[in-house]
Amino acid sequence: LDEVGSLYRTRALEERERSSKPTLLAKALECHQAAVAIQETLQGDPSGMANRYQELGRTLLSLGDLKGAQSYFVRAILCARQAQKPRLEAWQFKRLGETLEKLGRLEDTALCYEKAVNLNSREMHGLKKKIETIAKALPLESRKRLAVLSRSFDDKIQILLDG
Repeated sequence: LDEVGSLYRTRALEERERSSKPTLLAKALECHQAAVAIQETLQGDPSGMANRYQELGRTLLSLGDLKGAQSYFVRAILCARQAQKPRLEAWQFKRLGETLEKLGRLEDTALCYEKAVNLNSREMHGLKKKIETIAKALPLESRKRLAVLSRSFDDKIQILLDG
């Protein structure tokens, strides 16, 4: 179901005919919600759960439900941590950062991107430039706060995940 949902989402995002996009995204959402419901009945697979949550989050993001997407990316991060899969966790922080960026929360975006880079510098090295760009776009006060937050990085990330 998850892969079918991803196919619907990808097709919707590539669709030139705007009238079919909502239908395709609705089908993607149904598939991802069903996949999450099934995965939640299974015990002992936090890595699988992280993947289901992130796919649902990506579809919600495509639908413009930023708060819903944020919620599922946070769940995906927590499951990836439980699974002790830093690479998987890095991708979830990247996606959470993208969502927070769309919400205009640039300081939190930079922190999420920084965490993704720290967890998986090989695949996330491209985020370093984004972090610099975001930092430059912030007012001086926010840049100073970001520098302080970066020093207490893990505490701030935990606060972000908690609420």
